[in-house]
Amino acid sequence: MNQNREFVNPAEPNGYKFETLALDMLQFMNDCLPFEVVRDYEFAPIKNAEGADSPETAKGITGEKWISIIIKKKHKAEHKNIKAGETL
Repeated sequence: MNQNREFVNPAEPNGYKFETLALDMLQFMNDCLPFEVVRDYEFAPIKNAEGADSPETAKGITGEKWISIIIKKKHKAEHKNIKAGETL
């Protein structure tokens, strides 16, 4: 953008991209053990301030994950007659 807040298309590259993915790091590892996970359970991207892939959607995804874990643990506790404070 220029001083008038107008988009300017540069004639040559004029910036840097500071983004590194986990795959970019594989070359620096002595060994690696990849594994597959359920994406919705292990990953909540934050790429935008609002809308899709925002902190709000990530919070919802992680909240749903922990609610399902708590419900499963509660079900196990009720099934085994475990009382509050006891471990499963």
